[in-house]
Amino acid sequence: MFDLSKRANRDLIIAGENAGKPVYIVPAAKPTYEELVRLSRKGSHWARITVEGLHNLAHGRLNMANIFINPVTKGGSDEFIAVLPGCKVTIEKMSSDCYKILYFERDENYFTQEETNAAGLYRVVSEADGWDTRYIKDGRLKSEGPHHVAISDRGYEDASFAAEQAALRIANAPEVSPNQMKTHGFALHYTPGKDKIGGLVHAKTAFNPLNDDVLNASALQLAQTMYDARKIKAVNWVAEFGGSAVLTQAMRILADQGVELKTHTAYLYKPKSRTNVAVKQAMRLNLSINGDFSQSSALDIVGNMDALAVVKTRSQHDDSYRLGHATTAVRKFVAKAGAAGATGLAVAGAGCAAAGVSVPVISAAAIPAAVVFAGALYKAAKGAAGVGVDLLEVAAPETHDKMKKGGWV
Repeated sequence: MFDLSKRANRDLIIAGENAGKPVYIVPAAKPTYEELVRLSRKGSHWARITVEGLHNLAHGRLNMANIFINPVTKGGSDEFIAVLPGCKVTIEKMSSDCYKILYFERDENYFTQEETNAAGLYRVVSEADGWDTRYIKDGRLKSEGPHHVAISDRGYEDASFAAEQAALRIANAPEVSPNQMKTHGFALHYTPGKDKIGGLVHAKTAFNPLNDDVLNASALQLAQTMYDARKIKAVNWVAEFGGSAVLTQAMRILADQGVELKTHTAYLYKPKSRTNVAVKQAMRLNLSINGDFSQSSALDIVGNMDALAVVKTRSQHDDSYRLGHATTAVRKFVAKAGAAGATGLAVAGAGCAAAGVSVPVISAAAIPAAVVFAGALYKAAKGAAGVGVDLLEVAAPETHDKMKKGGWV
């Protein structure tokens, strides 16, 4: 009698059967793959990206779709781990020039998430008592504008709360009109998770935003949204706080594929990752960068440390960046560096180092008189209470925003 069990235990081909390199999957990994396909067919944005990424193996394009391809040495076989939305996938490159998917390490936060806390894109519309937030399953912006897209930090209880916070912050971007936001709403790219992204608490991400594979899944989704919107004019991508690291990774993914977004703009509000890394990726995409690329408070070391490096990068590679722009940016940096004593010295030292300026000893005597003078003016203008407000915004941004909304600061 014919043995069906042997046939059931064979590797399944999922792509490349008729063209390209065959892509197989072992039986043990089949249930997760089938669940991904089911979610993709139901309209899940993240699942679609993951399934397409696996199918792209047949055309040798996995490296084009993902930042993190980690090689694994195991028993002499040629294996690697691909980081995709919802899972890390262990894949073997066979000697017969085909691929075999061996194992899925699932992130259950993706497979079990509800639409109130799903990673991805949301439509946010103004209502009488706040903002209505709704999940966009296909992750695409509508063609009609205006288009303002907030890229949120992590650490919010759900997407609705993230949208409320983002609404207060992205209105500070040069290309964003608060009146337009109230009339037309905005879009939110949301990254779920308990911990904030970057900053001095998570310095590894702050200093090397391109190397944090935990953010790769969210960045891939954002990159797909940005790619799908490439033909829409005047899209403003505004990252708030740690969202700067997600935007930086997404821009890198697109730039590596040769994508250009000439009519789009990018802006970082109180970024918690290095701004010079972000501006380099933005320039690779030919994004329009109008005026300042970012905004930070005087006491934010991470947000300010690349200020001089950004001036240097834009002066060297951005033809629209004139001497007047550079002079204004340097003056702002000097004022911030002298704003709060020891913190100002740390900002100045970090900024000089990031820009490639050698400062062997950071002391009061080593800082130009202009810094001290500007700091004195800053303190005189704002007073101790003003410096305290800056400290509150750095340490507890949600509390600061609530107080500002209530007119208390």
